[in-house]
Amino acid sequence: MSEFDSLSSQSAAQLANGFEVKKSMLSDRNTIRLRRALSWLEKAQTLHSHEDFDGAFIFFWIAFNSMYSIQSSVNNPPSDTSQFRQFFKNLLQFDTEGTIYNALWKGFPGAIRTLVQNKYVYSLFWEFQMTGNESDWETQLKKSEVRALAALRSTRREKTLELLLIVFDRLYTLRNQLIHGSATYQGSINRDQVKDGASILAYLVPSFVAILLENSDHDWGEVTYPAISRQIQSD
Repeated sequence: MSEFDSLSSQSAAQLANGFEVKKSMLSDRNTIRLRRALSWLEKAQTLHSHEDFDGAFIFFWIAFNSMYSIQSSVNNPPSDTSQFRQFFKNLLQFDTEGTIYNALWKGFPGAIRTLVQNKYVYSLFWEFQMTGNESDWETQLKKSEVRALAALRSTRREKTLELLLIVFDRLYTLRNQLIHGSATYQGSINRDQVKDGASILAYLVPSFVAILLENSDHDWGEVTYPAISRQIQSD
């Protein structure tokens, strides 16, 4: 039995039902954010159920992106890392049932250990491969591993943010490989991190949607590319 087999998450259909119930009470920006996330989540879960882990990972990531990204200044856009940090801080503030904590510590600690120790999803390793410049990527990778594994051993809830950021640092590198076409679709290389990455997102992304839905009165930020009403102009 896989460590993922003990996990269950809400389906896009269940979350969509909750969305329909609350839709009239949502702000325009939260309505758009949740509608977008749910649309991608539905496709992601379908692909995951058919063991299309490449496709599932990409669609789960888009659903995640729909939630965390915020409109910002064109001249001074925040990094994805800073947006992750703020989004995760907000999520953990409202995750009173410890859904995210339980997923990380009880749901798939083995997959997390494997992921954080894998140099092929570590950005500094690839930076060294592409530039050939001297780099202490091995030292930095080891430090990151130590922090992640120490967090897993401690089981302290206040370590959840740190562990989330390390996990999503690795998943972001995997995201870049897949979305930018730097991997072969359903290729034979590096299958484990794609499968595990998709399974981690398969549990966490619906949990993120559920937390947003339950706390829809919170200001989650202005959505990127907001819906623009089109008006028909007469001559």
